[in-house]
Amino acid sequence: MAWVAEWATGPVGDGVGTVRQAVGGGHGGPVNAVATAVVDGRAVAASSGQDGSVRWWDVADGRLLGAFGTGLFTGLATAVVGGRPVVLTVGDYDPRFVRDPETGACLWHLPVDDAVSVAVCHPGGNPVAVTGHEDGGTRLWDLAGQCALGPALTGHDHAVHAVAAAVVDGRPLAATSSGMDVDQSWDRDVLVHDLTDGRRLAGLPAATTSAVNALALTAVHGRAVVATGDWRGTLRLHDVRSGAELAPAPAPHHGMFGALAAGEWAGRPVLASGGDDGTVRLTDPTTRTPPAPDLRLPGRTAALALLPGRRLLAAHDRELVLLAHRPGP
Repeated sequence: MAWVAEWATGPVGDGVGTVRQAVGGGHGGPVNAVATAVVDGRAVAASSGQDGSVRWWDVADGRLLGAFGTGLFTGLATAVVGGRPVVLTVGDYDPRFVRDPETGACLWHLPVDDAVSVAVCHPGGNPVAVTGHEDGGTRLWDLAGQCALGPALTGHDHAVHAVAAAVVDGRPLAATSSGMDVDQSWDRDVLVHDLTDGRRLAGLPAATTSAVNALALTAVHGRAVVATGDWRGTLRLHDVRSGAELAPAPAPHHGMFGALAAGEWAGRPVLASGGDDGTVRLTDPTTRTPPAPDLRLPGRTAALALLPGRRLLAAHDRELVLLAHRPGP
């Protein structure tokens, strides 16, 4: 088996395969977030750069469909609302939240302006956004109705810089972490809430020596599992119901985590992770072993998204690359 680049906005380095189609124009600064959606069977993606730019891509061939400016270090998510794809942006004390992906026109402002992280899940097929805030709260938003869902979830003493949301075994869940604050302090717990009623299901202990800056939610044998990546490159998996850490632990990265994403790989759950060392690694959360060989990109892996067909969208430095895992010669 080998990784093959389907398209790339820039060089992808040695050992990846041949770039069959190159498209021009990366971000003006390092990419910090990637999010994907499927609209009428067509995969699309949004990427945000630290220069304050957001780009909207056709995943099939890497065509640029739109671009617009935002604040610096924009948090990003995508959703489909009423059959229409939208991009959600947070950060830089900008209340513009739901945007047209091609023009950036604001479709809905949040009533608060301190959101710094965002994720989307679909309980009952309805798009719900989960935002983390500077005040340590987590808020839920009905994207179709453009309104808040219940009171803010609390429990963090620092800004919530990492959010993951997913429907696991029929229940919508959110995992949150503060990451590391500007004064190099952090909450020592990762919190998991049931979004149906706001109940806190778990307060999972993070490493006392390093802050958790990447999160993902998945299932192992039908049970909810939260994956955490920290500033030292350690990947841990905890059973949400019992709080127990799953062993053996997956292989760590060298350097800080940059990205962690959950999805499916050949019909099984999988985690994709990457960080400062440029390594992209897949981990089967059931066995904690890799179902495919590691891949090394030429720069820090800042964001990842898993797609159907054993494909992976990865951001490194200012570039994006769509990779497929296929039998070798």
